[in-house]
Amino acid sequence: MTNYSKIIQNNDYQILFLDFILIVLCLFFTSTALVDDLEHLRASYFVSQGYIPYRDFFEHHHPLIWYIFAPIIKFLPHNNLTTLYIAKTFASMFSVGSTYLIYIISKKFFGGKKVAITTLLIYFMYYPSLYTFSAFKPDTFARFFYLLGLYNFFLYTSQKKTKNMVITGISLTISFLFLQTTLFVITPLLIPLCYFLYKNKQLIKNFILAIIPALLIIISFTFFLYYNQTLEQYFQLNWIFNSYLYKIIIYSRDNSIYSFAIFLSLPFILYFFNKKQRKNFFINSLFIVFCFELIKNLYYSTHLPHYLVYIFLFSSVITSSLKFQLHILNKIKLNILFIIMIVLNLISLCLNNSSMLKKYYKILQPTDTYVLYHGDTINIYAPKTSYYWFNPQLEGIDNGIFKRFPDYNINEFIKSNNITYIIGIGNINKLSTNLPQIFDVNIYNNHILDVNILNNYKKILPHMYKLQEPFSKENNFE
Repeated sequence: MTNYSKIIQNNDYQILFLDFILIVLCLFFTSTALVDDLEHLRASYFVSQGYIPYRDFFEHHHPLIWYIFAPIIKFLPHNNLTTLYIAKTFASMFSVGSTYLIYIISKKFFGGKKVAITTLLIYFMYYPSLYTFSAFKPDTFARFFYLLGLYNFFLYTSQKKTKNMVITGISLTISFLFLQTTLFVITPLLIPLCYFLYKNKQLIKNFILAIIPALLIIISFTFFLYYNQTLEQYFQLNWIFNSYLYKIIIYSRDNSIYSFAIFLSLPFILYFFNKKQRKNFFINSLFIVFCFELIKNLYYSTHLPHYLVYIFLFSSVITSSLKFQLHILNKIKLNILFIIMIVLNLISLCLNNSSMLKKYYKILQPTDTYVLYHGDTINIYAPKTSYYWFNPQLEGIDNGIFKRFPDYNINEFIKSNNITYIIGIGNINKLSTNLPQIFDVNIYNNHILDVNILNNYKKILPHMYKLQEPFSKENNFE
């Protein structure tokens, strides 16, 4: 059998490039989209039409992704599938950048090429690392800028150059503007930073000057919100609302996390049994961030697979580095890891195929008016019909906390509008029974579809219904 260890050592960039091609091609041709893809494309379209987030339409994410993609989507042809794959290509470019940053961080600060390649092989064994590779969602872009900031943070602490701290501050701030939960992996870096400045007190003045550009970005963002009269709504929806969201809505846990329990314990085992490596500033820094991220994910009930990507990223770096230092991994052939990675790539294709979306796209046209029962996201270019344009559960929570808008009654809306398609029929009243007292459970009854209305529609695809001919012209609901 070919010795892949030698190939990787001599031609690591070629191997990495081939792996990028493998991942991107597999994902492009076997899976279509995540719900998050559609949500953020729809929000980008709203922004391109002049709508202001939080003020004109509901959202509970940071807005940078929509403002960056809005000029692009504005000039694209109104074709859902074309727009989706252009967005996924855009996202894949940043994922390639993130993968390269993981590589150079591991190589420069954690042990060289062998550690770097093994880090990526282990990292891509976890399938969310694969299906999120081309995901058009804030996480993809936030991860790139976080890793860029982490790389420059390590450069700053090793070379003590002010320019690296400037880039660190700007990069981490941009990462935060893409996704607020990035704070969970940014704030733990304050611990090694404070230790570094304590040991190098003469650098404190330069450090303060270096973070001024980052502070100016935050001030500009705050002024932008204030100017558009959305500062209060931003705070309510991105912070107070989200704090309730994690407590109320319970997603199904991803069972794959348990199969990786041993793998997640390796950083602890290897770290605490290696006194020499506990003196390494870079390993200590990453180990601190890893522990904080692990605690955060154990605390929240929303263990969706892609929420765990950072945990496996940090674990892959720490495990690869420590195992090489202990001379354990030298007994494992890298070609075996490479084969396992490819097999898991193929398994992930089966787990994350959403080809049904293509059938929806063939039927829906940009000018169609329709209701997507769990969210107005399938047709990117459909007219905006309501402030709450996806997931009626979120409307219920927002109304329960802030009474922002009157309850949206889906049955009355269908009766009073020319609704051609209804997608995703179901009872969405599946919340935690541990509801705070401010919530009235009846608030969700307005989102349960009336059987008499559904009888006017015929099923044309799984979860997709079209208004029948006798009713489509007169809109004659019983």
